[in-house]
Amino acid sequence: MLAIFDADGTLFDSGGDLADAINATRRSLGLTPKPEDEIISYIGDGIGKLVSRSIPELPLPLEQLVKMQVENYRACYLNRTRLYPQVAETLARLRDGGWLMAVATNKNRDLAEQILAGLGIAEFFGAVVGGGDCERNKPHSDPLLLAAQKCGTALSSADWMVGDNHTDLAAGAAAGIRCCFCNFGLGHPGGLRYDAAIDSFGQLAELLTGRNG
Repeated sequence: MLAIFDADGTLFDSGGDLADAINATRRSLGLTPKPEDEIISYIGDGIGKLVSRSIPELPLPLEQLVKMQVENYRACYLNRTRLYPQVAETLARLRDGGWLMAVATNKNRDLAEQILAGLGIAEFFGAVVGGGDCERNKPHSDPLLLAAQKCGTALSSADWMVGDNHTDLAAGAAAGIRCCFCNFGLGHPGGLRYDAAIDSFGQLAELLTGRNG
């Protein structure tokens, strides 16, 4: 049994730090800051989309803006980012129940790994797959397939994708596994179907252990 988790908006709330980095990039370009809530609404489709939506003026090539954003984010990525309630306890319960766990995120893998370590939950995951580790990121199934491979298993219909955005749901459906949508996260389902939804991370243990022993 394998549970694959998105990172931002699923395991931890990183909206404030991502918004701070975007506004640092905007200020360095001589642009006025954008409201935090607006920037947060752009999270979930990868850093390129976040930057292009948050800096629509595009005063420089997008690739250069992305590099600036990554550097600004590295300076603040654990300033305000926090685990959602009951994440560590729930992950421990799933591990004790025999679940394999992995992370599949469109965030740069090195940043994701540093955040997971900084928040004290890196030990729970047998694999972390980040943006750029596959030819195609979520919403494609490639990151999920790679995560399973790195955990030494193959995906089956008993496995789960847990995330807060339509990209997670699409990736899970493409991989042929069940999907759990996190209502508390930063994203939205985009009209896609899912097998279950949770209002808090702590509900996940009952969902998974209840269905799988």
